[in-house]
Amino acid sequence: MKIICIGRNYSAHNQEMNNPENGVPVFFLKPDTALLLRNRPFYYPDYSNNIHYEAELVIRIDRNGKHIRRAFAKGYYSEIGLGIDLTARDLQQKCKSDGAPWEIAKGFDYSAPLSRFIPLSDLENPENIRFSLTKNGTVVQQGFSSDMIFSVDQIIEHISKYITLKMGDVIFTGTPSGVGPIAIGDKFEGFIENRKMLSLLIKSVNHNNTYNMREAINMLLKTYRIDKKIDQSQVIAAYTNVVGPLIQKHTTSVYMKNNTLHISVDNAALKNELGYARERLIQALNKAVGKEVVQNLIIH
Repeated sequence: MKIICIGRNYSAHNQEMNNPENGVPVFFLKPDTALLLRNRPFYYPDYSNNIHYEAELVIRIDRNGKHIRRAFAKGYYSEIGLGIDLTARDLQQKCKSDGAPWEIAKGFDYSAPLSRFIPLSDLENPENIRFSLTKNGTVVQQGFSSDMIFSVDQIIEHISKYITLKMGDVIFTGTPSGVGPIAIGDKFEGFIENRKMLSLLIKSVNHNNTYNMREAINMLLKTYRIDKKIDQSQVIAAYTNVVGPLIQKHTTSVYMKNNTLHISVDNAALKNELGYARERLIQALNKAVGKEVVQNLIIH
């Protein structure tokens, strides 16, 4: 599936960003690894100090199509959701000043929080959909689909000239004015009409690191039913020393099978780091639990 994002589609947002308006829709893509689903928290990464929120209506493509005429575009979507295009503004500005592409500022992991989808037929006025985003209980963005410079049907017509649209693709349709920075501890809630669609909590990577490590160690102890009391802080410290901080945001699962510790990660650099630390990790965990339970380590 593809995540296609439309830029500069609301005049007020173009004015606040000092961007000119284009005669055709401007679009870019995010990788599928940018998706953040089911109201999971976003952990603020260490490679940016200025990440902004951009709330957007999102449509999901129902069937495959290319060179779709505007008159027939409505036959290619029937549901709508709400998403946030997270943008590393500092990285984006540097890329622009260097004359370089700025996918790094838009396509980083989990930069596309996305809600569930609801049928357009459930809305009172599908031609003028109201949506909003709150930050810590205060409305920071509000828009209407009728304010789009390019309608959804125009967007589909334009994109499909160049890229085949496939079932399951999603299109972020642009953001209204009011974009701004996120900070650790912020809570965002997104609405379509009066329906709460999305909740997003911004967390520190350190919190995620502790959670993942504790979950992994508890799973290890439970698997082998070790009854002796172990100081969790010592185990977590050992795990931290072996793996390092990258585990805080890229570990997706940790489990034991046949004396083998399996760690699943979604980052190539972390895989390499874990590979180099394989023996140290095995030794540290065995020492921490006081028993030779881990004989091998497989990184997925």
